[in-house]
Amino acid sequence: MEFARDGGPAETAGAIDDLRCRSGAAAQARSARFQRAGGAATGSGSERKNWPEENWICLLQHLHRATKFNFLMVGGEAEGDRLQRLSTVLPTTRIQLAQSLPLVELAWRLHQCAGFIGHDSGISHLAAALGLPGLVLWGETNQAIWCPRGDRITVLTSNGGIAGVTVGDVVAEVRSRL
Repeated sequence: MEFARDGGPAETAGAIDDLRCRSGAAAQARSARFQRAGGAATGSGSERKNWPEENWICLLQHLHRATKFNFLMVGGEAEGDRLQRLSTVLPTTRIQLAQSLPLVELAWRLHQCAGFIGHDSGISHLAAALGLPGLVLWGETNQAIWCPRGDRITVLTSNGGIAGVTVGDVVAEVRSRL
């Protein structure tokens, strides 16, 4: 999952410098120990917007075998149980959980990632605003109104809703970015 990470617009760089200063040394130290990561937000706060958990399991297992990337699993309070279950799929040396973090620390941690995969969620909007290359798995919400915007964001949809987006679809899109 080698997404290009060549920085973003000048405004993003300035905002990240500000985040670095405000997020504290502890968050920076955690990020420094966890290099070459891909971010994944596996929830959205609404079950109908979530890609099936079994698909996430297959995708994480595939990416674990096919890449040397670590995984930053991101979520809020509503995703706690899901994050815990998914975190057992990978070796603890390849995964970090970032659950219910303050927004500034979450932005800092996401900015360290080489790419992002998520749903119709606020975290996907944050990743897009940070300029991360990313895949957003989209269900039935109106894209014209709610979709994250960014030159480096690709939205994957299906006529069958989010459950119709296959693991193969996501893997193919990730491969096209290697």
